[in-house]
Amino acid sequence: MEKIAKIGIVAALLVCLVASVLAFSGQGFGNKGGNEAATAALESGDYESWKAAMIADLTEERFQQEQQRYTEMARRRAEMEAQMTKIQAAIDTGDYTAWKEAVGDTGPESRFAEVVTADNFATYVEMHAAMQSGDFEQAKTLAKELGLDSLGGPGGHGRGMGGPPPESVSSSTQQ
Repeated sequence: MEKIAKIGIVAALLVCLVASVLAFSGQGFGNKGGNEAATAALESGDYESWKAAMIADLTEERFQQEQQRYTEMARRRAEMEAQMTKIQAAIDTGDYTAWKEAVGDTGPESRFAEVVTADNFATYVEMHAAMQSGDFEQAKTLAKELGLDSLGGPGGHGRGMGGPPPESVSSSTQQ
């Protein structure tokens, strides 16, 4: 079950990374600034024109750009997987120093380092174990104890652990 959850997280990260590359590169289907003939074909529903436009856009230069993007995404994915492996190993062994080092000072995981200390790391490990076993009520209780106001998901406004406190979200969502 734990392995499936990790694979799901990595897959979701990859999908987001690919989508962001397409969206911000101007090369995505239908993006203005990308292949305008392909965009026009999509808007008119003309498959043959779209296919021709897409094939015309397949150049060696474009291949080199896509190959560089792919290589960079693969590098980032490998770095994320290595970091997650270190974080998980530190949690499994209850090693706060290794966890703190693996989490680092930047990136989404670093927000936990602002709340989790050597003194409350055992509670964090317990919360993580409760989440892994599906005991989300216990995990929520421990998260509140730690100062991590939300576990995300239903009712969590998608913030994830360590997101803004409920007061700041509820005031912006209650109109």
